[in-house]
Amino acid sequence: MLNRKILYLDDEENNLITVKALFRRDYEIFTTTSPQEAVQFLNENEVQLILSDQKMPDISGVEFFELTRTDFPDAIRVLVTGYADIEAVIDAINKGGVYRYVTKPWNENDLRICIENAFEKYYTKREIDTKSEELAQANSDLEKFIYSASHDLRSPLVSIKG
Repeated sequence: MLNRKILYLDDEENNLITVKALFRRDYEIFTTTSPQEAVQFLNENEVQLILSDQKMPDISGVEFFELTRTDFPDAIRVLVTGYADIEAVIDAINKGGVYRYVTKPWNENDLRICIENAFEKYYTKREIDTKSEELAQANSDLEKFIYSASHDLRSPLVSIKG
């Protein structure tokens, strides 16, 4: 069973309760209104998906993503925004590495599809990274074999030629 943890940061407690109620059976969900608590959770857990509200009193969703992007580069980020601020969405994509944005109020089915696609992206990227490492190792092993084989063949060939 794949690990499927979601962190949801939002200053509106009702949104946190709703998301937790909707998805608690499918995912392990941690919700908080505190950016500091969110960072602490990220430090202590491997989180595949981070949801963050854009407009919060202490920090914007874009700023939160920007702040956590370096330390948690593999987590997929989804911005939740209650208003159609295209500039914030562009900032989120450029600065915060946001995968998608969801507008409030969200449609449950659309949010479910967005979350599923985010997990698929996360695990596909991990699989590609693993396969790339395996391929690099295989390439290194092949280079060593070729060097060894050419060295082993060179001595007899030099003797025959001489």
